[in-house]
Amino acid sequence: MPLGGGIGKIWRIGKLPVNTQLQAFGNVAHPESGPDWTLRLQVQFMFPKSIF
Repeated sequence: MPLGGGIGKIWRIGKLPVNTQLQAFGNVAHPESGPDWTLRLQVQFMFPKSIF
């Protein structure tokens, strides 16, 4: 059972918006072979119709 949180921000590279998120979770309850914590990084390029 994970417990944690994260942050995110939308950046611009020229006119192209990029959504970035970073999350960290400590696994309160996990199988013996499971990880103690998890780190997640997401980078999402957004292509709105208005810039093309």
